Amino acid sequence: MYNSVIFRNITFSYTGECVLDIDTLTIEEHRVTAITGPNGSGKTTLLKILSGLLLPDHGEIIFKGTILLNGKRRKILMENSTFVHQTPYIFSGSVKRNLTMGIKSEHTCKELLEIFDLEKYRNSRASGLSGGEKQKIALARAAGMERDILILDEPLAHIDSESKLIIENVLKEMAAKGKTLIIATHDHTFASRIADKIIHMDNGKIVRSVQ
Repeated sequence: MYNSVIFRNITFSYTGECVLDIDTLTIEEHRVTAITGPNGSGKTTLLKILSGLLLPDHGEIIFKGTILLNGKRRKILMENSTFVHQTPYIFSGSVKRNLTMGIKSEHTCKELLEIFDLEKYRNSRASGLSGGEKQKIALARAAGMERDILILDEPLAHIDSESKLIIENVLKEMAAKGKTLIIATHDHTFASRIADKIIHMDNGKIVRSVQ
């Protein structure tokens, strides 16, 4: 079994300032990796590189045993992962339309509406719902796309306790089915409950890794 993603000597800078400097990082497939750290520690930048949304300035990325060359790096990572931002993008129209933008199967859409407790909102305007409901819409859409890797930026931030419980239970179920999950979170208790491996970041570097 290959590791999903390996970083070697990865750096990334914004406007000339280095914000990410990682000597080595291994993300194992079929496991849950939590990334913790304060604001500005590099968590979101790391997630965006893992998902192909950003390209590093330097370094090597190995995906399932193959070194990704610059030209193919973004394409391969984006084809194999789904990134859900802390403030997810919501399409205009109903909740159901938001799911069908990424999921073609009517049966899968119906199942996900029920799993994420969104059935009662299926015909509601998605942009008018609470932050927690929008997060559940984005996660349901991501879950239905069936990519190998699901990358989540603060999935429990700014949402109510009931939605947190639903999301956590769904993530645990996805992990139990072998999905590779990478989750950035400020919630150390949540990370301890859900993760096989916890990586702590500060000032763009990995300062601690616990399994």
